[in-house]
Amino acid sequence: MASDADLATIKSLDDTASFLMGDLYYYGVPMCQQILGPARAAALYPAADAESAGLHVTLHTDTPVIPPDPLFTIWVAVTRSIQQMPWYPITNAACAGPSLGQNEALTMAQAVAGYTTEAAWQYGMENQLGTVAPGYTADLVFLSADPLAMQSNPDGLMTIRVLATVHHGQYFPNPNASQTPIWPG
Repeated sequence: MASDADLATIKSLDDTASFLMGDLYYYGVPMCQQILGPARAAALYPAADAESAGLHVTLHTDTPVIPPDPLFTIWVAVTRSIQQMPWYPITNAACAGPSLGQNEALTMAQAVAGYTTEAAWQYGMENQLGTVAPGYTADLVFLSADPLAMQSNPDGLMTIRVLATVHHGQYFPNPNASQTPIWPG
């Protein structure tokens, strides 16, 4: 729940705002109903405000609290979707979803950058990682579809399969690439 003042402080320090976006999906409804209330819960992980403030924005997970799945985290950052739990009674309609704080959603390009160019900047490695360019370390992921083409249909991210990765120039095919991804739901 970083405030505008917090974001300004981060900017003055030339630092990064990193958001645990998957947490919003898993804990959005209880945070909204039981802990923060609708207005404060909608302000959780103010990624769009951080982008507007000119900050470097990254996304991360806190495994094992939430699964280490970048495509899922990107999906949450773009949709601000919250888990709909049939066993959890909704007592406040403002917390019913399907999303929370949509005004803080990132674009697909911003969310992908949160795992690539912006993450490299956060580690001080923007001249070595995060971009496909001559002289950069060849850490790549080969996907079955282009996430950047899914801005108008972010649910399409759920169908993307990781075909292979390249780490420090070494190619690793995914032996499970033909399997449909398993997403929470």
